[in-house]
Amino acid sequence: MRNGVVGVGIIGTGFGSIIQAPGFSRTPGCKVIGIASGRRDRAEAAARQLGIPFATDDYRALLARDDVDLVCVSAPPCLHHEMTMAALAAGKHVLCEKPMAADRWQAWEMERRVRETGRVGLIDFELRCMPTRVYMKELIDSGYLGVLFWVHTTYFDGFRGRAMDDVPYDWLAQKKYAGGMLGAMGCHYIDAYRWWFGEVTGLYAELDTRAKARPLPDGSGTREADSDDTIWCSMKLSNGAMATLVLSSAVRHGPGFRIEAYGSEGTLVLENDGPLFGARAGDARLTELPVPPRLLSPAEKEDRRLRAFIPWARRVVDAVREGQQIAPDFRDGARCQEVMDAIHRSSETRRWVGLPLESRRLGLA
Repeated sequence: MRNGVVGVGIIGTGFGSIIQAPGFSRTPGCKVIGIASGRRDRAEAAARQLGIPFATDDYRALLARDDVDLVCVSAPPCLHHEMTMAALAAGKHVLCEKPMAADRWQAWEMERRVRETGRVGLIDFELRCMPTRVYMKELIDSGYLGVLFWVHTTYFDGFRGRAMDDVPYDWLAQKKYAGGMLGAMGCHYIDAYRWWFGEVTGLYAELDTRAKARPLPDGSGTREADSDDTIWCSMKLSNGAMATLVLSSAVRHGPGFRIEAYGSEGTLVLENDGPLFGARAGDARLTELPVPPRLLSPAEKEDRRLRAFIPWARRVVDAVREGQQIAPDFRDGARCQEVMDAIHRSSETRRWVGLPLESRRLGLA
């Protein structure tokens, strides 16, 4: 760390250049040093646009720089394990994009290696910093809901439902690259359930691919997707409550997401990270619960992802400077990965799957 400034290196020109690089550039006490992509032209274009001094098509060149303290791994999930292990071997702290890895075995190996190296290892569940979600967490912890009975989340979005029109065949469409709706969005809601309510102890799930025909990027035709774009999952939580996830990106006119939590003393409803609504026992109807000003993001009028990432980036930089693990860390990422693996197993076997899976029973956690 030079002069107390955290040097940041970013691997990936998708989320890494759209949200992470701008977010860190607006964070005091850090500097984005370099960006890497498998394609040099993409890395150089992002560097020019964002004012990043170093661009490369070899992420190892980024890891070799002694002015890089924190590496953001934002490549496709199938590469997270390799890149994270290399970053830790190079002595770097790591912010790994979600989902953490291709499977729970990789995730727990990454988590164990972070503990062995003493580096800071964090997972980019940046939506935990969305003001409405933080306030919802405070209300839940204060007993607003009483005894939790039921949680229900729906998410319907058209970004894959347009596949036959303009969403190209890419890694997100391919199971072998750990693509799919579960990793793209489902893991955010799994993490929210764990954060708000506790661990998942069992589930039944079905995954499906509805928007199969995807145009090839070069316009030469279409190819069939095999990753999930539709999810239905019923869960049991450690506090005895039931929870459901019903998600699909294969619709043309989806309204976004809605989270409903019902308890013995109250109800909370959150839609699209807009107003939070609630009611307590005896109230006639739900009313808006304004977020306290102290929780509002410094990027309140920005893209919702940037609105969440900027306060998260500040926490990440402080954690790296102080050498302190904060949540969500690699353990959170690995436990979320276990739930995702259980969802895949349940969908494949059409059976209820209990948690934890054998990776934790074998003592890898």
